[in-house]
Amino acid sequence: DIASARATRADDMPAIHGVIGAPDAGGVSAIAAGMQRRLEHRAGDGFTAWSQAGAWMGHGAFHLGPPPQVAQPLRLDDGRILVVDGFVANDEDLRRALGIPPAQRLDDPRLFALALQRWQDRFTEYLHGEFALAVWDPRERSLDLWRDHLGARPLCYLQTGGWFGFASEAAALLALPDAPRRIDPLAF
Repeated sequence: DIASARATRADDMPAIHGVIGAPDAGGVSAIAAGMQRRLEHRAGDGFTAWSQAGAWMGHGAFHLGPPPQVAQPLRLDDGRILVVDGFVANDEDLRRALGIPPAQRLDDPRLFALALQRWQDRFTEYLHGEFALAVWDPRERSLDLWRDHLGARPLCYLQTGGWFGFASEAAALLALPDAPRRIDPLAF
């Protein structure tokens, strides 16, 4: 049951965020720092980040239990970069489908990574839980964003000027240059 699984997860309310600009775009670090300042309340255990040529992805940790085995962002075997806010509710079924022995300890971010590597865009057919995640492919310069079927974990995004940003909270997107600061009546 999802409610009991949620209460036992180590990373219950982390923050994911990222910004993508032109490969030679300056200012990525400053924008990322602004996003982090707006997400500090979701990162009691600090931030970790990955950056390369106009792309930056970060994870703010908030541990309710023991820290996970692996820090995010994660580098997948094919070179893509993953950040995730969420948990796996069907970890026993997922472990069986992935061929992982029950005695082998893997935290949820690593299970997300293995499911993505194995089933690519179809990973949500096998993985159940609450999640928002982002995967950046540095070779293709492409970003994929996913949420669970119910949209339980927030994932906001904005494209403005030559920048694209995503975050666990809309306030973090105000760090993007030219981010609108008015209410959109149609969205409201």
